[in-house]
Amino acid sequence: MKQCIKCHQIKVLAEFHKDKGKSDGLCRYCKVCNRAHVLNWQKTPVGKAKHHAVAQAWQSSPKNKDKHAKSVDRWQKTPRGKIKLLAQAAKYRAFKIQATPTWLTKSHLEEIESFYTLAKELQWLSDETLEVDHIVPLVGDTVCGLHVPWNLQILSASLNRKKSNKLIQL
Repeated sequence: MKQCIKCHQIKVLAEFHKDKGKSDGLCRYCKVCNRAHVLNWQKTPVGKAKHHAVAQAWQSSPKNKDKHAKSVDRWQKTPRGKIKLLAQAAKYRAFKIQATPTWLTKSHLEEIESFYTLAKELQWLSDETLEVDHIVPLVGDTVCGLHVPWNLQILSASLNRKKSNKLIQL
């Protein structure tokens, strides 16, 4: 048994990571507190940069390159991965034409992603493929819209092709 110096709870030794530098061979924080500590550190500018550099080095090393590519490929084939990929692709296209405003909050971006999730979930209702469409086109003949939640709608693929990049006014 050992006491965590962060939460002051006495826990079994299996609740602590190994650390050869310590006299008892275990970390001072329990695994739960250690994880919280690391996540907080990674949110700081220094921690974020260091974490990114370590991740890049791991991913680009010849030994891990294939392993990383396979894990990314596996994740992209999951339902959540496919939705995230569609949302990221739309965000990238919108960014390229400078249609995503910088003032969007995290909740706005999550709302945009939820449109892609909803389109995937509603697919069973329709014989046609459902797509997320911009009500006001990002690149239109007379007007250009923004990649924001209130400019999105779910349409069937045929209706989306028929609409093209025109603004349909009711």
